[in-house]
Amino acid sequence: MSFAPETHPRAAPLDLWRHFREFLCTIVNIFGGPEDLAARHTLLRTEWRLTNTWITVAEALLRRLLLIEAAALVPTPVRTSRRTTTPRLRKLVSYYPDKPEDWRVHFRCLLDSRQRKRQVRSSRKRPSRFASAWALALRLEALHRVFNDPHAYAARLARRLRRTPAAVQKLFTTPPKLARFADPDALDAYDRAAADAALIFDTS
Repeated sequence: MSFAPETHPRAAPLDLWRHFREFLCTIVNIFGGPEDLAARHTLLRTEWRLTNTWITVAEALLRRLLLIEAAALVPTPVRTSRRTTTPRLRKLVSYYPDKPEDWRVHFRCLLDSRQRKRQVRSSRKRPSRFASAWALALRLEALHRVFNDPHAYAARLARRLRRTPAAVQKLFTTPPKLARFADPDALDAYDRAAADAALIFDTS
């Protein structure tokens, strides 16, 4: 996993971005990169749950960083463009384990209550002995891409939060074992900086 040079200045404290990079590198050192997970295809359930926990914690930390980045962006006027509605053609997407740069991935910032409950249930239930590694590989690749260039994701998040400011609370996800896997002092720094950023979108 390579880290691209920054293409935009970052608003969040560099200490937090460096901490997140170290956390991401720890995941890669323990479980391998996205291509390694994809190549394995299937994991034992115990290993899948452990990998899922680390990735879920990383996603929670990244949501806080994106909130800070979004709050620092200057609002831009909404462009009204006339779009011609054309039927979307379905395309067959192929995923090759050794080409994660070609994968179609997305990072979900705003989790609704149903998705948060599903996230908790997936960490507690006891299904079959084996589980697919592909979903974990896609999520890890998404974390990598957002870290390398958070500006576009932050800009999209800022537009959504200005439309629905109450959705900012969805960014403060607290997955199970968050406090155990993330350093308490660092987690407190994430929360304080994100809470200050959330005030930008407070309309009360």
